[in-house]
Amino acid sequence: MIITVEQEQSVSPTTRKSHARSRTGCMTCKNRRVRCDEQRPTCLNCETAGLSCGFAAPSLPLRERRKSYLPGEQQPWALIAKSTPVAPPKPISVCYPCPIEMPLKSMELLHYFHKAGGNDELALRCKRQNLLALSMHHPDALRNTLLIAGFHYIVNAGRSSDFKPTLLLHKIETIRSVNKWLQLSDSKAYAMCVRQISTLCFSECYLGHSRAAETHLNGLMKFLDIYCPLGMVSPVEPSNTAELSIRYIMLTYSFISICKSRVRVELVDVGEEAPPEVMAAMHDRYKVEAGGMDLKLRSMEMIPYFFAPLSSMRGFCDIDASTMIKCLLSMTEICQLRAPATDEKPVQQLVWLEGAAVKWILAAIETHVESMPWQDDRTRKEISPGGMKSSWSGLFIATQLYVHQVLGLWILDAPLEVKFHSHILAYLSWDLARGESCLEAGSTVASNFWFWKAFVGAFSLARHIETDHAVALYPLRRQFVRLLYKWSEATGIKTWKEAREILIGIVWPRSAFTHGSLAEMIWYESQVNIQESRGSSWREALNHFNHKHTTAHTTWLHCLSPNKVHLKGAIVKSLLYRVAEMVAIHPVHQPGAPIDLLARCPDLLIVSILETLPKHDLCSVSRLNKRYHALADAVLYNTVQWLKPELHLIFSQSLSRRPRRGSAIEEVKLAYPASEITRLISDTLEPMSSVSQTISTMSNLKTLDIAVPVGLLHSIGNLFNGPFDLACLQSCTLFYQDEDDQYWDLQENIHIFTHPTLETLVIKRAKLDDRGFEPIERPHNTALKTLHLIECDINDDTLSDVLMFPEALKEFVLTQREEPEPELEESSSSIRDYMMALKEQCHSLETITIDFPMLASGRALALREFVKLKTLRLNWDYQLFGKSTKKPRLHSVGLPPELETLEFFNPLGTDEEVTELLANTIQSLHITCRKMKELIVLVEEAEIPKEVLEAIKSQPQLHLSSNLDTIFEI
Repeated sequence: MIITVEQEQSVSPTTRKSHARSRTGCMTCKNRRVRCDEQRPTCLNCETAGLSCGFAAPSLPLRERRKSYLPGEQQPWALIAKSTPVAPPKPISVCYPCPIEMPLKSMELLHYFHKAGGNDELALRCKRQNLLALSMHHPDALRNTLLIAGFHYIVNAGRSSDFKPTLLLHKIETIRSVNKWLQLSDSKAYAMCVRQISTLCFSECYLGHSRAAETHLNGLMKFLDIYCPLGMVSPVEPSNTAELSIRYIMLTYSFISICKSRVRVELVDVGEEAPPEVMAAMHDRYKVEAGGMDLKLRSMEMIPYFFAPLSSMRGFCDIDASTMIKCLLSMTEICQLRAPATDEKPVQQLVWLEGAAVKWILAAIETHVESMPWQDDRTRKEISPGGMKSSWSGLFIATQLYVHQVLGLWILDAPLEVKFHSHILAYLSWDLARGESCLEAGSTVASNFWFWKAFVGAFSLARHIETDHAVALYPLRRQFVRLLYKWSEATGIKTWKEAREILIGIVWPRSAFTHGSLAEMIWYESQVNIQESRGSSWREALNHFNHKHTTAHTTWLHCLSPNKVHLKGAIVKSLLYRVAEMVAIHPVHQPGAPIDLLARCPDLLIVSILETLPKHDLCSVSRLNKRYHALADAVLYNTVQWLKPELHLIFSQSLSRRPRRGSAIEEVKLAYPASEITRLISDTLEPMSSVSQTISTMSNLKTLDIAVPVGLLHSIGNLFNGPFDLACLQSCTLFYQDEDDQYWDLQENIHIFTHPTLETLVIKRAKLDDRGFEPIERPHNTALKTLHLIECDINDDTLSDVLMFPEALKEFVLTQREEPEPELEESSSSIRDYMMALKEQCHSLETITIDFPMLASGRALALREFVKLKTLRLNWDYQLFGKSTKKPRLHSVGLPPELETLEFFNPLGTDEEVTELLANTIQSLHITCRKMKELIVLVEEAEIPKEVLEAIKSQPQLHLSSNLDTIFEI
């Protein structure tokens, strides 16, 4: 075909239509080299052609992964060879193997952080470098170290561009690790999640993303509520790993509080996010503060001590509190420069300009390092016997609450604060209970410091309740008020003036401050709100007011509206008089005016007054208005007893209309026979289907006593078969009545043994076979301290599995009738089997009671491993030494080394050989069991075998007594 010039000119050139290149299309379209519409899960091309459609996993667009090979990873002549289509190699470490991927930029960042702190002492610098070397073998510790190193570089250099891709890489990998560990349920994964999330909070805060930091922190609090539900309960002594995690959380929360408050106070209102310009301005301000950048960089260099792997099994040591107290004194002096009503911003700016806040954080970190388990005893600072000695957690919590609540320097949003307080105040309560012995030791300084920590905790609770009307915190408030009263009884101090001088001697504002009257009210509440049986203490606490303001007292009572509530009793009148003085009530000149002056009082004091009223009057108060209704609920619904099913139905309907009432209930008892529920079933369509739902709304429930028909077994068992709603439960009693007096199946409620905060568990007439727990269901350590199995048919192997969970079981009781009805199916006939099961708790058991007459054994018990056992109670002497048989005895009895009391419920001397062994054992007590002081028997002295009596006489420290309340003089 021939084309002329005219035709060629008339043909327009064809151009290819341009389109954007697809980078996220499916793999099938890429192989076919066709345009993919990227519809998920199946694109249109694959759906039309009937082909399988698959998309590749998203890759990170980081600078370190843009090249196939990094410098030094490929020889020059390798470029000549024919390349093969292989995947790009992973970044390799040029130094030594690492547990995580370490590109060259990451190695450079780690090297920078390793060389930081050049001005420190040689010993401190070597210790820190050894810590970093130890972290190289743990993936989570190494990744946390790299993130902290990046932020150290940002603060030091003032820019983030150099290592921004590196920080992004490790932050994304951290989030992936957390999401993976959240699916696990062991304690190791819990600790790693806590540390990684805390480091993410640091990272977002350093980058100026305050909203993201608070989101991480809020998620961390929810994570603690699920895996470590402290609530209002004082925890058992935490393990080293748990203690380290809690310390890191507290440091993180304090850091975020300081940073967020500083941005809002020193600079303009930046809204929810702090842009890079704001962070740059903050960096410039660091340079003009006292200590400059050195204090901030030094504190960051020591943060890895909060997530470093622990190489020692020793517990954390107590520290000297004087260093942190000096920092609080400096901050208190600055805060006292302003009047209570003036603006707080200039004062906070002065605190940061003087470097007081950074010095406090640095002192907290240094004392944390001082308390570490691996700290050499030769280099540890000695604490004077009567000095201010404390655990790090208790001290840091008290100082943080003092700065936050007493001085009011920085404040975070209330939703975060509520959850944070619910955890740290429980740890402060644990610390105070741990150091309570100082009240009797005679050390004035230690006792005063203990009082200061307790008062700061009570003051923080009072401010929180007064601000947010948090009814759920009232139980914890009562606990701290009791601690103040206990200190007052030990020291004899009754007036606020004396108590305030003690607080000032530690650290406390000398002049008037914003909430000074609240502190005084807390003190006097501790003097009047403890025990009704000590009515004289109520009058003594307010005696110095009663002789001054008789007119004001009469006027206050007169001004209460006569058609509202009548408060009766001398105690209530004294309290009302105290209210009149505290809120400065003046006489009303219009007689008969119905004015409710009680409404002027703080919620804390109104609740104290309501606790003294009879139930009938309290119900009248709850109907006055919404405020009195909420406050009365905290007292009125503290304890609920359902003795009839109808009461449960009525109360369930009430809770469905007002769910918040459930948070005020601390004790519940369900007790009614099977006949009651049988009658109710015939009258009601859905009689008891909502039992578990009703109880689950009681978020602060501490005591649960169940004695109901077995028909409710499955419904109530739902409380324990899933995530625990009763996060504060401390004591539980389970008894399901069967009409034929059969044993009820404990397998339905077996998850009660995994409750994290339960301390006392009593189970009656239950049967538990050998099924036990599934391997996937095994929980963390629990707080169970007392376990009573009353007339139960328990398999010994399952009991051994159950006893693996408690952290430190203190008391165990197992009882059964002489002739059980019905016959036992699961129980063993050998007492040795149950002792073998109890060996799971041999490190902590102090009392063992086995009242099971049918048990016996042909061998003596070996109890030397029960290193803390002080009381042992058995039925027969041959249960301890083994029954006589024709076979020779190859084993002798092994008594616990710390045993003090041995008791037998049945007569001695039924087996002559055993009687002889008992006498020989008593004669050798000065060798085998030196601390044994008492032998308790059932019979009179005349019925005790003579050889046993003679053996007892040879041991002057041993007393013979009877469980019939008769003490024998030998």
